[in-house]
Amino acid sequence: MIHLVKAVLSLLIFSLTGCFQLPGSSLKNSFQSQDPFTQCPTTPLAIQSGESIEGEYQLIIEDDFANHTHTTEHILVTEDGENIKLENFNNNQTYTPGEILKVQGHIGSDSMSINSVAKIQSPIQLIKSYDLKVLTVIMDFNNRKSSQIYSISKGKEDLRKLKDYATRNSGAQMELNIDANGDGEPDVEHITINGNFTSSMCTPNLDSIARDSLRDHNLSDYDTIIYVASDPSARSGDPICGYGGVAYVRPLGSGKNGKTHIAIPTFNVILHELGHTWGLGHSGKPGVTYAHQICPMGNSFDDRVTYFNGPKTKMLGLLDQRPDLERTITDNGTYDIEAIGLGVTYTDDSFPRVITVSSGSKTYYVDYRYAVAEDVDMPSRVQGFKGINITEASLSTGGVSSYLAILNTSNRTFSGSGVNFELVGSIDSPSAQLKLTFDNPRANPAPGENTCDLSLLKVTKQSIKKIHNDQFEIGYEIENSNPQSCGNLQFRIEVDSNTLSLSEDQSIELTSKNSNIISTINGQIGSTGKLILSEVNGKVKDISLSLDSVNNCSTP
Repeated sequence: MIHLVKAVLSLLIFSLTGCFQLPGSSLKNSFQSQDPFTQCPTTPLAIQSGESIEGEYQLIIEDDFANHTHTTEHILVTEDGENIKLENFNNNQTYTPGEILKVQGHIGSDSMSINSVAKIQSPIQLIKSYDLKVLTVIMDFNNRKSSQIYSISKGKEDLRKLKDYATRNSGAQMELNIDANGDGEPDVEHITINGNFTSSMCTPNLDSIARDSLRDHNLSDYDTIIYVASDPSARSGDPICGYGGVAYVRPLGSGKNGKTHIAIPTFNVILHELGHTWGLGHSGKPGVTYAHQICPMGNSFDDRVTYFNGPKTKMLGLLDQRPDLERTITDNGTYDIEAIGLGVTYTDDSFPRVITVSSGSKTYYVDYRYAVAEDVDMPSRVQGFKGINITEASLSTGGVSSYLAILNTSNRTFSGSGVNFELVGSIDSPSAQLKLTFDNPRANPAPGENTCDLSLLKVTKQSIKKIHNDQFEIGYEIENSNPQSCGNLQFRIEVDSNTLSLSEDQSIELTSKNSNIISTINGQIGSTGKLILSEVNGKVKDISLSLDSVNNCSTP
């Protein structure tokens, strides 16, 4: 097993007299050389000039399939429901939709130019849950009649296909409730709006327009709502909005508040947008957004079914309860891999469906696509992806994957960073063999072994800001250098003290990047205690930050 080294996260002493005193450790020298504090800070970590605002971070993806492009919009939703567009958020990719953030910058009429961002709260899920109530709303306007190209019967058929698809592709972990009102039919309703469809309606959320027109369904009863507001004359996208579909990206595995506006009402476009509401980004290749068409998160206009690639399968949590279906490899050898899928018919002695290849700082995801199991009716247009697919990916919410090579003829190879991939034999059966040759081979971890290392977590900066006589903001930055195969780390934050307490429950999700975090502590001057970060899945040991002596700093 991997040895988890705790020394690197020696207790940090927060003190508002000298402000920061650090015990003798390697972290002390590293920290002081980077940014020694000589006086009490008056602002929290990374917060600079301008106004500050708190709210829930939301990400919207608009898919323009016709031009093979997409656009993203970053939104902060405040407590009073105001939507603030974050203008320069693209450089802050460590934050996840659904998190509560404190953003500082300069606020305009409906947007904000960011100086800095800190994380206050993250949604935490121990096991991804997909028990989702789904409603389809077909919307007719004066200037467009969606029902002319997407009927109620087609909507019901697609919901049945989605339910069957989700059940089979997830090994029955993902359940879509398509009859939440219990009338025996899939939940689809056609409504007529007395007015024109306009550019102001180019959004995933059409609740305010649809709510009063629904007769048989209540929007509040559903986790995910599919709005079909399509122009019958359009063939490649919405002529007003310029996209084929748009969706909110939600936290991985939650599916909650999933809203989509479908402009091209075909099954795979709907599935693609629902994939965004389940937390998925695009599947392409370097420089091309939708290129990996074997995966629904690639580009597809038609009604034929494709199945998620290896990284998306991992992101959805479909391997969480079947660790035997994935394997991490770091050593030379020839390895068996079986066609992708998590159907309930697979036996206990099946080969892996997803292989993670770890070489130095690089992580590759390998899956085998063949016309069996879930891919038995593989569309002809994706036959070129039949074989061993080698992919790089970000596994964070909204993360994209890019395929690098397809090994589909005997002895075909691909040279990665420090590792060579070779198809041994052919791809004429439900399983294939992959030969891996590493420049620096090391022993394979045991299947299912924890690949997270506490020594790869480093606290690099801290600050304390007094915001009231009995309340303080503790700011800290954690650098997580664990490989992507470790997955996200989810911490519950607690205070161990008789006199200090968190102002509210707090949980934080860390990706394999840096995260600025703020914890608000209630307590009196001179109080002592520890701030404890506990990883909810036991991937690493607890991190303890010592609150040695909370004395007086001036309130800004």
